[in-house]
Amino acid sequence: MTPTARTLLIASLLVNVLLAAALATFALRGDDGPPRPPGPGGMPHPREIVEALGSGQRPLLRRAWETHRNDIRARWRDMHDARAAIPRILRQRPFEATALEHGFARLRRAESRTAAAAQAAMVDFAASLDDEGRAHLAEVMTPPEPRGHERDEERGGERRDENGARR
Repeated sequence: MTPTARTLLIASLLVNVLLAAALATFALRGDDGPPRPPGPGGMPHPREIVEALGSGQRPLLRRAWETHRNDIRARWRDMHDARAAIPRILRQRPFEATALEHGFARLRRAESRTAAAAQAAMVDFAASLDDEGRAHLAEVMTPPEPRGHERDEERGGERRDENGARR
């Protein structure tokens, strides 16, 4: 596996895990405790979503979570097991690159399934909102500008809008 592919795999893992972890944390923690800051990559914490939408939307998020809770938890366990297998494979002697490739493939599948389950809950939640609620959700879900984009422009780099068109 090339270093670039490895970096992309890790970045993908982080994004998917953050989304699933954020939804799981909200459902398990309920209303207790202080709000948490956003995770790496600007993914909003579920509390930020609820605060942006108002307390009247909280039951809608919980209903969406409840609908998908068992699937998310099962996928989360599968992903955890797949992730735990990687260090075991790396410690095996003699080392087998093919086994590591298969381990990473299993992890990618588990991450994808976990993300799909969490995203299905978000789809149900968004579908239960009115136009104003979805607009607020869109604001909370909008990622911040990437760091350093000003420097890229100064060096002649191109900026693109959300549709990929050059600015």
